[in-house]
Amino acid sequence: MKKIWIPLVLLAVMMGVTGCMINRTSFQEEAVSYMEEKYDESFTWIEPVDGQLGSSRKRGYVSSSNFPGEKILVEGDRGEKETFRDNYVAYLQNAEACQELQTIASAVDENWKAFCSPEEIGLSLGKEASALEYLQNGACLTSLFVPREGWLEARDTKMEEFRRVLWEKGISANITVYTLPAGELSSLTRDTYSGYTNSSGAGRFVMDREGNFAVSKWR
Repeated sequence: MKKIWIPLVLLAVMMGVTGCMINRTSFQEEAVSYMEEKYDESFTWIEPVDGQLGSSRKRGYVSSSNFPGEKILVEGDRGEKETFRDNYVAYLQNAEACQELQTIASAVDENWKAFCSPEEIGLSLGKEASALEYLQNGACLTSLFVPREGWLEARDTKMEEFRRVLWEKGISANITVYTLPAGELSSLTRDTYSGYTNSSGAGRFVMDREGNFAVSKWR
């Protein structure tokens, strides 16, 4: 009798485990559901982020019809939606964030142009977050364009002034500096600036949480 019961018990356990695995919601489904509940719009799963083997925290990309071609980051612990974060606010607030940075840059030099692009960091911000709140989260990459002519003489002083004005607004920025001839610089816009960011730039500056430059390097 015991010989009959043992296989039956093992079979029941295996069926139970298989059933749990079948019924368990995938991270892909959780990510899309989380985004749609949070932002009240439709999202489509694209793909997982590479290099997650053995990690309990999952990361992946979704897309929105409002931003064609963009890969929006979602991350969190599977089965625990309260841990989920995303960077969709970076896309929703990009235009206003660029304008905020431009206002700050113009206060230092009227010829400067400043833009930002989303960084792959999950944010805890809600969908109602403002552009300034987004910038204060330190989750954007700032591209600063300056006139090439006469730049070397004033660059240290002006970058320090830029840092100071940013920190007055509570912004800790990750900045790459590019130099351009005045003619090209004057025509630069939010739609065209990315074509000039393929080079390593003239300098790299990263502010820490105290508002100082943790990285300050000219190339």
